Amino acid sequence: MNDVDFIKEIKANLKLLKVIKDVSRFDKPFSVDTLELVFIHENECFKDESEEKNFFGLFSNLVSSFLRPYYKNKLFPSQRFVCDIFFLEIKKQKTKGSVITEENILDNVIKNIEIYNLLEKTLVIHPLADFGFQNIGRSLYFYKNIVSIYFSLSDFIIFPQANSLNQALKNVKIAMKHFKLPTAKLSKELFEHYQKSRNTKWLISNPIIIHQVTQSYEGYYENQFFITKQLERHLSLLYLIKCLSEHNKLSESRLFDTNRTNNFQTYDEYHYFILNQKDDKYEPLCIPRHQKLSRLFDTFKLNITIPLNFKKNDKKNILEISKFMDKIYSLLYSSKDKNNYSIIIRSLGYFVRSYQAEYYADSVLFLCIAFEMLLGEKSTENIVTHIANIILFLKNGNEDDIKEFKKLYSSRSGVAHEGDARECNIQYCRYLYFEIIYQIIKLEKKGIDISKKTYLSEYINNICISKLKFIPEIK
Repeated sequence: MNDVDFIKEIKANLKLLKVIKDVSRFDKPFSVDTLELVFIHENECFKDESEEKNFFGLFSNLVSSFLRPYYKNKLFPSQRFVCDIFFLEIKKQKTKGSVITEENILDNVIKNIEIYNLLEKTLVIHPLADFGFQNIGRSLYFYKNIVSIYFSLSDFIIFPQANSLNQALKNVKIAMKHFKLPTAKLSKELFEHYQKSRNTKWLISNPIIIHQVTQSYEGYYENQFFITKQLERHLSLLYLIKCLSEHNKLSESRLFDTNRTNNFQTYDEYHYFILNQKDDKYEPLCIPRHQKLSRLFDTFKLNITIPLNFKKNDKKNILEISKFMDKIYSLLYSSKDKNNYSIIIRSLGYFVRSYQAEYYADSVLFLCIAFEMLLGEKSTENIVTHIANIILFLKNGNEDDIKEFKKLYSSRSGVAHEGDARECNIQYCRYLYFEIIYQIIKLEKKGIDISKKTYLSEYINNICISKLKFIPEIK
């Protein structure tokens, strides 16, 4: 493996080297052949429960500290395999009877990740429902087939429902080219087998989203958390794109939108595919969804339509937001303070739920929560004024934005206190949310540290002090 920057950082991590040294001081656990046997023969490997907890605590810290930089760079080697490699490398050093060198152990583990192919490029295929492209449903409605039309960004690609296995496999091959994978033969027989045995008719009956995950795994669920987090990022971005197209009148209701003519979709979406290269062809593995992650999988029912063509400036904005979302999701795996980034991600989750809500009143509530999390800075008093002031500064004094936001919040009060939403322009307020996200990205580009809990208030106060020489009380 090339010594890219993050690999160099791992090798220079003194805390990590110290943990390797601390783990290597134990003798009895390394008298057995594998880490699994340490669990089985724990009474023989440790003198008491305290020593056992100490060993496994250190070993867990070692592996998580080692893997964190990989995760930040969207690389997901099997944790199980990495544990085994560390154990065997330390055991090998101790067996030699020579002085244990932490640097050698670390270097060998990094090399073995490449030797044992623990970073393979795989494609992950998920079903979508109630998703459509604008104005391409005519042929689907009349002929039940569709040409190879798709929407793609660097991180994912989406196809309309194929309605035949051959077309679905053609779409997968297009995705392979998109992600620059060798377009080797696909195992049609295995796909057919899963169609019959695992209730995966969605492959031909539903729109599908395909994204790439560089990984290895032992067991179905080992990397499913990372896969779902990556998918969450893609879908949040998709709703922001939807919001942008709505505002610019690119996406409007049409009789032949594919989500209106998608009469063939199934909701039996209990599995997804991981496409792995095996010898000279790619074979799908059908993965059951983990029950604890079921809430995220509910987001597959998108209930949105997007256009296939965007204006040049819109594309630029989409790419800017995509890069920003890459950063905030990668920081989930950082050891630094990531609370603010987590709040932004959760805020985006409520923005998505505003679109997905079955009832208008719920849409209003979820959008208000999204604003509160994004701009509220955990304020508990007069939060409407606090958010309105921030919007006023971020949008250069646009009073119309403040009026629309306050109408949204009044609508929320109507739901909470009267049981019915008051009149507001929720579509515009969604776009205002999009605009605020974009303004936050601009702040970060200016060098503002958005990891601070009150970075927005501090930014506004600095403007007031530098321009006005005092901080006005705005209501």
